[in-house]
Amino acid sequence: MEKYPHFNKIIEKKFISHIDIFEFFIDFNGVMKKSYIDHLKALLHLKLKNEALLKNYDIIFNKYSELVAKNKISLFDFILDLSLEKEKIKLSIKEILDYFPIKYPRSYSLVSNSIVDSQNLEIVFTVVKEKILRKFPENLTLKAIKRSAYFFEGQCTNYLNNLDLDSKVILTEIKNNFTFPISKFIEESKPIIYICNGTGITPCISFLKQIKIASQRQNYYDMKNIGELKILTGFRNATGDKKETIHENFILETINSINKKLNKDIVEYIRCLSTSEGNFLLYFKKIKI
Repeated sequence: MEKYPHFNKIIEKKFISHIDIFEFFIDFNGVMKKSYIDHLKALLHLKLKNEALLKNYDIIFNKYSELVAKNKISLFDFILDLSLEKEKIKLSIKEILDYFPIKYPRSYSLVSNSIVDSQNLEIVFTVVKEKILRKFPENLTLKAIKRSAYFFEGQCTNYLNNLDLDSKVILTEIKNNFTFPISKFIEESKPIIYICNGTGITPCISFLKQIKIASQRQNYYDMKNIGELKILTGFRNATGDKKETIHENFILETINSINKKLNKDIVEYIRCLSTSEGNFLLYFKKIKI
């Protein structure tokens, strides 16, 4: 249950309804993961007698990256496609749980810091909404899956984005080994180079908050031996605007406060654009990596 903490809510009821299974257990709208393709393939070969349709699906399964991942194919797409066939498939609850993809918790990094933000937890996420132009080989006689275009929405990010202020969500701690070596950075002059893109900046924001607090508290740390922090964050947008950046104003203000308080340039922030490869490489030469 550690892997699927959201199931606890259902198990506490001591019974599971059909609605519970479809609402909380089965992932209908997410892009089919490669690990579940073999499950679905086995189920279709077990239940489906239409050889031509099976051949179509086998082509899709065998070209996962090109046809499933790129075209954002979900379990719902397969079910809708099968529903348009004359041959109907009957599945037991056991078969659904055995073969269909299970919903799993999403992991997000905290922007908040326990020392600074003791009362709140803050996360950052990118709301996924994109128009998909599906492309399939002409020889595939698919009906529903072969829609030429549709809007794909990320499940969890859109769910979070539409929550009300008084909404309740299930949170669970997922531990990992990623930690900033703050003591070595501050006390032993160990430099840190942080490279990220998009929401990958969030752990570094939390780290910056802690450095700022340390720089403002007398005797909290011996700040004379502090190292240097270089933050390189990448974006696609080559126009130089800030539409893709995460908390950039806060980052720049925090860095300015730290450097001003310590009277030297401890932290440097560099935005790297995908069309500015030459500048990116020049910067690496500058810091002598």
